[in-house]
Amino acid sequence: MIWNKGIAVTKPTPISTTPKKSIDASKSVEGGSCSPSLVIDQVGYSRDLKKLVLLHCLKEGRWFDLGNLYKIVVNQITGEIEAGAAYANFPFRYKNHTESRILPTSSNVFTEGNIPIGECKISQNDPNGFHKGFNWTGSIRVKQNMILQVLPVQASDYSSTGNPGVDYKNFIDGIKEIIHNLSDGTWDLQVRVPATYLKLPATLASYKVGTDNSQGEARTPGQELLTRDALAAGNSLDLQGASLFMIVAPPTTPQKVFTRFSNSWSINLGPFPSLGSFSITPIDPAWGTIHHDFFHLGLGIPDHLGDEIHSAKDFTQFIGRTGEILGTDRWGNMSGTQMYWFAWDKWLSGLMQDSQVICAKVTTSANFWIKPSATYRASKKFLVIPTGPYTAISVESIRNVGYNANLSTNILGALVYSVDLTKNEYGYGFNVIRPLNRLKDASIFPSPGNNTLRVGDSLIFGGYKISVIEAGDFGDVVKVEKL
Repeated sequence: MIWNKGIAVTKPTPISTTPKKSIDASKSVEGGSCSPSLVIDQVGYSRDLKKLVLLHCLKEGRWFDLGNLYKIVVNQITGEIEAGAAYANFPFRYKNHTESRILPTSSNVFTEGNIPIGECKISQNDPNGFHKGFNWTGSIRVKQNMILQVLPVQASDYSSTGNPGVDYKNFIDGIKEIIHNLSDGTWDLQVRVPATYLKLPATLASYKVGTDNSQGEARTPGQELLTRDALAAGNSLDLQGASLFMIVAPPTTPQKVFTRFSNSWSINLGPFPSLGSFSITPIDPAWGTIHHDFFHLGLGIPDHLGDEIHSAKDFTQFIGRTGEILGTDRWGNMSGTQMYWFAWDKWLSGLMQDSQVICAKVTTSANFWIKPSATYRASKKFLVIPTGPYTAISVESIRNVGYNANLSTNILGALVYSVDLTKNEYGYGFNVIRPLNRLKDASIFPSPGNNTLRVGDSLIFGGYKISVIEAGDFGDVVKVEKL
């Protein structure tokens, strides 16, 4: 007998009993088309359909896998997000807040400006361009005591016997609330809602205003035709005096047939040269239309460079060596972040009063107390230093109150940004300036970048050195030195 010798027997290959994973046709796929109105990130498939990923809809109307940027883990069996959920959950909410009773202790602190407020109302080089300066010639639809006319529509394919005012009560109340909060309680909104749905002459599907036919934020012929037919269906209503028109459909109407849009049309009705209309759906969290597009449609405020810039990457491109960033690094609502608006945007829109702005010229050195810009009814919460007919330096104090409730405490402080209205280019004109000791800090979507000044931080820009010498719930005491 010889050890270690024998006949080799081929090992049998086991037969797999695991069923082949089927593809859920209802889920979206990376690279596929989407509507930016679908602002909630959702679980879908990778481009090769081999795994579940977290998808984000870019402004260009394309699904992007957020896992390419962040450590997001999706359970491949249940579809649940097991890690990195914060990237997919940055909700928009309001946190009530009143002025702090604690006052700064620094001496020689100014709370008033030293030059006429008009010198800080910077003009834009092109008055007919995007609304960025105080000499803009366009129409502002959203203002005190404005009228919002609701046009509830139905058709043969989707109809309702319900009351639109009841169906969309939460949304209408939300519109009133945000106008009240943003204006510090100085503006009221009148909403007109008929008690029944208006009958359209064609099916809703025929207008092609659903997600199946949307191309990003592009206007379509169907949107205008729907607006015109809705106005005709409501000809028995008192439509005069309305600043904006909100079109809604029966709550059971699917998104693929009727989704959110927001545009203006060459329709002569009311006090404006064009007519502004927008649509909403019951699942719209109000962010898309009211918390952002209202500033576009009603106030003419454009987007600011600041989010993915269509590239799906964090945008932190520095200009020179001053810490100035090309764009806003996602600060401000018009930069694509669910947070408070730039104080400049609010002031420009009339939602912030002249009495709340510190307009100052600094020839040597001065300390300014700036209250949190999101604090309800606070005075003196925005510092503007004019540097030319079309340029300025702006400073506001950021605290996680108001619509900044979700901001991390790690990024609170005094936000400094340049205003340059010499060019009429989409997205440009406002650049956040980061302190030099944090130039290499990464910006993490969806939060704004780590750009604010805290006690001990400073930056140099436009011939000034700006630093924070005291901070608290009361805001920031900012020292401005002329170099």
